[in-house]
Amino acid sequence: MDFKIKEHYLDQKQRELNLNIMEIRIQKSNQKRNYKFINTYIRSYEHLREYIKQG
Repeated sequence: MDFKIKEHYLDQKQRELNLNIMEIRIQKSNQKRNYKFINTYIRSYEHLREYIKQG
């Protein structure tokens, strides 16, 4: 019985770890997406400034 309880506890911990890992991966991919968005925004702003200078 004692062994079963430990096994269950370890399974539970493993699941929590897997969830944490998934969450971190999601956060990283969201960060990448945010960086891409911000970079695109900055680039378009720079293009707009160049366009206004030439205008």
